[in-house]
Amino acid sequence: MQENIIITGKHVSAQVPTSWQQQLSQAIRDPVTLCKRLGLSSQWLPGAHAGHRLFDICVPDAYLARIVPNDPQDPLLLQVLPTGDETQTSPGYVTDPLEEADHRPAKGLIHKYANRVLLIASPACAINCRYCFRRHFPYSDNSPSRSQWQEALDYLRNDTTIHEAILSGGDPLAASDRQLAWLVDQLESIPTSNGYAFILAYPW
Repeated sequence: MQENIIITGKHVSAQVPTSWQQQLSQAIRDPVTLCKRLGLSSQWLPGAHAGHRLFDICVPDAYLARIVPNDPQDPLLLQVLPTGDETQTSPGYVTDPLEEADHRPAKGLIHKYANRVLLIASPACAINCRYCFRRHFPYSDNSPSRSQWQEALDYLRNDTTIHEAILSGGDPLAASDRQLAWLVDQLESIPTSNGYAFILAYPW
C-alpha cells in the first residue's frame, strides 16, 4: 500500500505495509539506517550509536514518513533519535523513577497501590521514545507465557482487596487480540466483591 504524506511543504513518500504487525517487524532498528533515510549528516552517528547501545531504536516507516528530512531539530525526530547526552550522568537521575523494582510479586505484575495492580501485557511499543521512563525495565523477566501468568493470577485470587487491573507495558495493544482476550477472560473469572475495572495504559 502506498501512503503519500505532505509535511510542511515537502512531499514524503513511504511504502507502508498493510498491517501494524508488519510495520513493527520492518521498523528501523539501527542509527545508520535512520540517519541515512532522513538525510542527516554523519556527525550525528557517534551520539546516536552511544544512545542506541543504552536503549534500542525503533522507528516504523509510517512514523518516519512524518519526519521532516534533513532537519535535526524536527520534534518527531527528537523523540526517536538517540544522542550522546543519554550517556551523561545527571544529579538525582535513577533508572527506576517509579520504584517498580520493589513491587513485583510475580512475573508481569506490579503492585504498588492497595486496590490496584498493573499487568505488563506487552513489552513492545510502536516506537521507542527516548524519554521513556521504563527504558530500563527488565521486560525479558516480565513477559510471562500463559502458564507463567498463573502465578500473577493466583496472586490476584488471593488478594480480594484488588479490584482494578491496569494493562500496560510497553503498549498493551501490541499484544495479539487472542492474548488480550485470554488475559481479560482470566481476570473476569476471578471472584471479587465489585468486579474488576480494566484500564489500558501506556508507559508515559
